[in-house]
Amino acid sequence: MLSRFDTDPAFKKLADTYISKVYLDNTYLGHSEASFPDREEATKMFLKEVENYQEYSILIPVFKLGREEVLEELSKNCGEVISTSDHRLRIRKACGLKGGEFSEHSDKTARIRTCLRQLK
Repeated sequence: MLSRFDTDPAFKKLADTYISKVYLDNTYLGHSEASFPDREEATKMFLKEVENYQEYSILIPVFKLGREEVLEELSKNCGEVISTSDHRLRIRKACGLKGGEFSEHSDKTARIRTCLRQLK
């Protein structure tokens, strides 16, 4: 594979590079750009999916940052408290987000909770 770098000027600098790990994101594998909904439509699809599981507890894996607006819409749409980390509560405050209801992770009564999504 590295021999291809010798013939392609765009990869010339990488020919002598040692690669210890390669992380692949297959999120969009097999999809064309045209097949993905925009953010607003994706949020609507997510909210509808959560509505289908009203009798179940829901655990949503999230990274340390991102999806604050989606979680806010979820809380407002369901009219429920979402239990999340102190870190995410501080991010919400810093971003000026005030909609929805959120509580700390220690709230075991919340039906909808977030957890930190770990990369493998």
